[in-house]
Amino acid sequence: MEIFSFITGVLYIVLEYMHKKFMWVVGIISAAAYFLVFMDMRLYAKSVLQIYYFLISFYGLYIWYRDRKSVEGAEGQEKKSITYRIPNAKFVTASVLVSVMVFILLMTVLSSLTSDSMPVLDALSTTLGIVGTYWLSRSYIHVWYIWIITDALTTYMVIIQGSYMTALLYAIYTAVSVYGYFNWKKRGVMIK
Repeated sequence: MEIFSFITGVLYIVLEYMHKKFMWVVGIISAAAYFLVFMDMRLYAKSVLQIYYFLISFYGLYIWYRDRKSVEGAEGQEKKSITYRIPNAKFVTASVLVSVMVFILLMTVLSSLTSDSMPVLDALSTTLGIVGTYWLSRSYIHVWYIWIITDALTTYMVIIQGSYMTALLYAIYTAVSVYGYFNWKKRGVMIK
């Protein structure tokens, strides 16, 4: 299952980098596969995160389809395949507050009610993954900063678990996240 998850994960990040809507379809498949992989590693928050990824992929597909239609219909707008937004201060503040609450809740549950092998890191990387995926669904360009942190943490976590193929995938995610920001900035068009 890890090999299949790895392949779908690589395809997903390539499509994300290119800002292709099909990324969300691949994300549905990848999330279902990685749910099983993370359950086997006893990284329970990461497993639950895959359920969230599965569900938000439908939302992301809808939002990206809607955004593409609004850009294609704009008069005088150069046709670009990448659209992105800049989050405002109110949205960033709300994201930080929600992140703190989710992290504390997850860390408490994982530490006291499960046999999670890394409750603090699992809670932190999962919280960032939740926020990051929502930011991605809205095409906030600064999501790439969240992904750099999340993917680096996850790389470390799965190395400790001895899951080297998944570690390679998350190391690739980390590197692509650095390039992703610049790619969207250079090739994209900002929308409201």
